[in-house]
Amino acid sequence: MEENRYKCYLCGNEITSLNKSDEHIILNAIGGRLRSSTIICNDCNNKMGETSDSILAEDLSFFSDMLQIKRERSSSHNQIMIDEEGDEVIVDDAGLKLNLRKPSIKIKEIDGEKKIRILAKNEQQIKGMLNRAVKEGNINQDQADSAFSKAKKENYRPILTILS
Repeated sequence: MEENRYKCYLCGNEITSLNKSDEHIILNAIGGRLRSSTIICNDCNNKMGETSDSILAEDLSFFSDMLQIKRERSSSHNQIMIDEEGDEVIVDDAGLKLNLRKPSIKIKEIDGEKKIRILAKNEQQIKGMLNRAVKEGNINQDQADSAFSKAKKENYRPILTILS
């Protein structure tokens, strides 16, 4: 009985036991489970994975994460989005968990008074941001102390846009 011979759809080389590759028919990154080792060779699979497959997976990652599509290999992709103030937010668990990527401070002068807005995970980060602002000369120590005493914990539910 003659063995089936397969050729790579991209380069035309014969697929053998030495160069065969397990290729997802639909990207694993968007939940694809069906695979074939008779479509493309290992070299072409690697090239596709580094170029078009990875770009497509990245472009679709927002939707696959928000729809909680299960992947075989990797964990969910960290979606980085931007809030209305321009701060980067990590969106996880289909938007149920939001975390600041890094703390931020914004200092504005309104009617001769400095207004300080800090987004941080904890008091230690707030103190660090205020200390840095004092060292950089953006505010004085009295302003930092006043801002810290007025700090209040709020649930952070920003309006987000996709980082592009």
